[in-house]
Amino acid sequence: MDKRIWTVDRIEGDVAVLVSDTNNRIVEVNLKKLPKGTKEKSILHIFERRDQPIWGSAVLDESIEVQRKKKAEAIVEDLKQRDPGGDIKV
Repeated sequence: MDKRIWTVDRIEGDVAVLVSDTNNRIVEVNLKKLPKGTKEKSILHIFERRDQPIWGSAVLDESIEVQRKKKAEAIVEDLKQRDPGGDIKV
């Protein structure tokens, strides 16, 4: 059994759309099968058997979520620093 990381891309009603960090596979899962507190951009550790996720094994990982948010903010800040401002001339 392998443990994989999945990210909640979005929530549509009572369905979460998840993306696998391993192969970018996209699946839709009923929110009731995921841990309480799961929201958009949540990071989940999920055991898999024969490449099939075992949704009942899902555990939220807020530390990775915080790391990814900080990394994204750093990238945006770097882009802002390199932007000379003003209008684009064509």
